[in-house]
Amino acid sequence: MSLTAETISAALMDFRRVKEAIRRAVQATSKKEDFGSKFRTRALDIPSSIVTSGLLPTLTFYYAKVGSTSYQNVVALFEGKTKKVEPVEPDKFAYGACLFLVLRRLAELGFLEGAAPSEPLTCFEKLAQMEPLRLSMLLPRLLPYLLEIRKLSEAEFKPEG
Repeated sequence: MSLTAETISAALMDFRRVKEAIRRAVQATSKKEDFGSKFRTRALDIPSSIVTSGLLPTLTFYYAKVGSTSYQNVVALFEGKTKKVEPVEPDKFAYGACLFLVLRRLAELGFLEGAAPSEPLTCFEKLAQMEPLRLSMLLPRLLPYLLEIRKLSEAEFKPEG
């Protein structure tokens, strides 16, 4: 796994997006729960989960935890479309945000071939149909990015509890 300047830059930009989405999520809800701590926990877990369970099983698990409607609300928070956004529970936000970041990064790297991160089922289909050789090139490009997101989350957000 190599860490390039582009990887670090992408992680920094996306982490700023996470913080902005959290700000929007807090504004959309009356709860004072700590979205940052929940995100931190998920960001700490996702790299090891991908390595131990596999990319697609991890992503579908995260999708199951966030749910379709909440995921679309998380996407809207990231895209700044907060006028139509329903409040999202902090746990669901955390799962959805991590899923969105992974799918967004895979799209940026050219692994999703036209599938949008806002359409996770289409993204999952693309990943399931991917050639083994291409799939083997995916993780070495994704994991350094996720590890950067993880480190930034540890630095910026308090642990849960």
